[in-house]
Amino acid sequence: FYLILPVILVPPLVLAGPFFPQVHVVESKGWSLAWWAICMGGFAIARVGVTLVSGPIIDRFGATRTLPFYIVPMALALLALAYIDHPAGAPLFLVLGGASTGARITAVNAIWAEIYGTTHLGAIRALVQGLIILAIALSPATMGWMFDLGITIEAIALMCIGLLMAAGLLFIVYLFVSRTPSDRPPDGETAANR
Repeated sequence: FYLILPVILVPPLVLAGPFFPQVHVVESKGWSLAWWAICMGGFAIARVGVTLVSGPIIDRFGATRTLPFYIVPMALALLALAYIDHPAGAPLFLVLGGASTGARITAVNAIWAEIYGTTHLGAIRALVQGLIILAIALSPATMGWMFDLGITIEAIALMCIGLLMAAGLLFIVYLFVSRTPSDRPPDGETAANR
């Protein structure tokens, strides 16, 4: 549970941060608030679209196998925020962030039943949702404090990529340690030819 939790909590933490102090973010990038507001529509469309598409993918391949992939668009969104000052950086950040959020919502809702069954599903989901809300609440205050210290949005975005990578590595550790001997292929056999 503790190895899975970071890959679930870090993306909403790093995405919520730029949303609340958006005036500072937009001004530091040289974008207009009107342009940012228009691009927010891309976030919503990407989130809904990927939510609908990711459901059948998770049904086919499983939440455990697909969960780590949703941090890739989030990392790309943060790279766009860190390195693109052109107005095209705003829709890139928001659309990729929306895509990651849409995939996360579907995967997170499925992974607990896949790993723990449905007996305590309500309690597990309640705990995780509470932690997600806490992460979202802490993010703007933390980023605002970092802005007050003079840390740029570009540096914060790169730090957030580091957090995503660490969360992804912990999930890989979970995948490795959670495999039972019966899950491992016999000697000389690969998963592809099993």
